[in-house]
Amino acid sequence: MTPYALTVDGREPPGIFDVFDEDEIPYRRANLDVGDFEISGEDGIAVIAERKTWSDLCGSLTSSRLAEQTSRIVEKCKATGARPILLVEHGKVLSWEGQSGGLSNKFVDCCLLKYSLEGFSVIRTRDETHTKEVVAWIMKRCNDGKMPKFEATLNFKEAAGTQRFQKKDFSGSPW
Repeated sequence: MTPYALTVDGREPPGIFDVFDEDEIPYRRANLDVGDFEISGEDGIAVIAERKTWSDLCGSLTSSRLAEQTSRIVEKCKATGARPILLVEHGKVLSWEGQSGGLSNKFVDCCLLKYSLEGFSVIRTRDETHTKEVVAWIMKRCNDGKMPKFEATLNFKEAAGTQRFQKKDFSGSPW
């Protein structure tokens, strides 16, 4: 069996390529149709990961960009059996009382929970270096045969990834 290989989207910032080059982690650079990282082998795509910095995440939540991106990732994962992952780079965990990028932290967290419930593995990383370490570990798991195939058994709705949350959805305490 040919080992799984990593492809990094060519539109990622230079810092991403620098951290992979520092540890000599092999990757191919190409413009991906969905996601920022793709781990694939001769038997197909195992993982499609979208990377968001905290500021990019907040901006993507106020537009329809993240919903559109995740919807396309879900469709490709359903077609290929790849596991969808959302990598969120942020150096600390914030309480629900504060705000980031004009959004309440509770709103951002609940949006991430929504993506988890839709089938994404949401993984928080500290920075680009930590993201590289997580991606390399996932690739090793794939090469060791320890990465289960994604099966869309969650009965994704047609609108999975396209429904936008509104701030009113998170007012008051649900418990």
